[in-house]
Amino acid sequence: MKTMRATLLATIVAALALILLPGVSSAQFSGSESCAECHGAQYEDWVASGHRMILMSGENARHRALPLPPGKTWDEISYVVGGNKTYALYLDSQGYILDDQYNLLTGEWSSAHGSNMVPYDCASCHSTGYEAGGNQDGLPGFIGTFTNPGVQCDYCHAGSHPAEASTDAAFCGECHNHGAEGTVAAADGFILSEGQYNEFLVSSHANALDCVSCHDPHETSEFGITLECGDCHSDNAASYSGTLMDLAGVDCTDCHMPPATLSAQALGPHTGDMKTHIFNINTDPAASMFTPDGSEVVLTDGEAAVTLDFACQRCHAGASLEVLSKFSKDFHESNVGLQHVGLNPGLSGTWFNLDRGGEGFLVEFAYAGPALYFFGSFYTYDNEGNMVWLTFQPASSVPDTGTTVEVLAYITEGGRFGEGNPDKPVPDQFGTGSFTFNTCTSGSVVINPDQAFLDAGFSNLAYDLTRLLAPGVKCPTFENDSAVTISTN
Repeated sequence: MKTMRATLLATIVAALALILLPGVSSAQFSGSESCAECHGAQYEDWVASGHRMILMSGENARHRALPLPPGKTWDEISYVVGGNKTYALYLDSQGYILDDQYNLLTGEWSSAHGSNMVPYDCASCHSTGYEAGGNQDGLPGFIGTFTNPGVQCDYCHAGSHPAEASTDAAFCGECHNHGAEGTVAAADGFILSEGQYNEFLVSSHANALDCVSCHDPHETSEFGITLECGDCHSDNAASYSGTLMDLAGVDCTDCHMPPATLSAQALGPHTGDMKTHIFNINTDPAASMFTPDGSEVVLTDGEAAVTLDFACQRCHAGASLEVLSKFSKDFHESNVGLQHVGLNPGLSGTWFNLDRGGEGFLVEFAYAGPALYFFGSFYTYDNEGNMVWLTFQPASSVPDTGTTVEVLAYITEGGRFGEGNPDKPVPDQFGTGSFTFNTCTSGSVVINPDQAFLDAGFSNLAYDLTRLLAPGVKCPTFENDSAVTISTN
């Protein structure tokens, strides 16, 4: 009997302790401040996060660096929606959404809905302890009621102690969704905002990760990344490290999570104000990211992909999609050749064969308008050991595809060193040949002298070429409208 009483007493004490602990149930939840005593670090992160600020009373929002809608005072603002990252919406004194939307990234005002007096019905995701019935604070424009504004601790932890929360992406997807699963909603040439879960489901990460695999949900998204791309994609990270794009500060997510999503106001023709959670890149220059009516993202075998206009052209605005397509194919392959890119100015330099001392080639490729210019020279010897220079020009225009340029070879005679050279040297056609460049550091040459030079003791040549590519040399390269070049090697 004594043991039974002790057990019963311990049970009662434990129950009372749980009742007194903060955050035990939604009904008793008194705000995230009650969690701060034990979970100070998480609380401090949450205080600066968008989750907290997604809905704030006008009384609290007036202390933030937000402008007021034209002609309004803070006494006329009941609540502010957002105001942390992309936009701020203002609810009037009756809880209706004002049409004046402030766009934080541009500092401009725009129309939110085209009219005032629009009811606010988004509190189910923008507040904690939401109930569908009634009107918050008796405001007729505010649909539903809540216990606390913003996404507070109890929203995700559901009053449990120890504080447990679902790590399933579907839990985040209850709010971070836009439309039916298996679709990604779009409009006006951008993905619609708040569809991160939809994007995630049609991405290459859907079967391996959850949202919290990469994000600390207590922090603002860009500062709470807990898993970097290179942690899983180590091979790609290694091949990318040290390239000119890497040295210039271009991050994996700049290309694989471009700002193709629009929350408030576009920042450019192919630049929204939010990153997408679609990671694949479609390198087809003719591909469209959206369905013909523009309402959804195109899916291929259940997966979506960003197109080159979003992934590449928003930065390389002077390059065509066709050129960008060449450079993006097999981008992360460390041993990729030039089969996609073709001949390009990055091949300019000194080429040689280690077994043929004292001779080599100076090669120059350059853009001359839309066409590619080529000039080459060969410092070598004749059959008597005398130094000889040959020069090369294209037999026809430099091809847009392929890695070989056919050339005509010339030999120059009659020149003299110094001032004793009153007559212009005369070039004679020496023969034909070709240069082939498999990679930025390996290639081959073929030279076939004309019969007259064969008779003079010259011979046909065919051998491999190489060169040392110094760090920072741009190869392969293309020309942008501002003379900016990029490198993939």
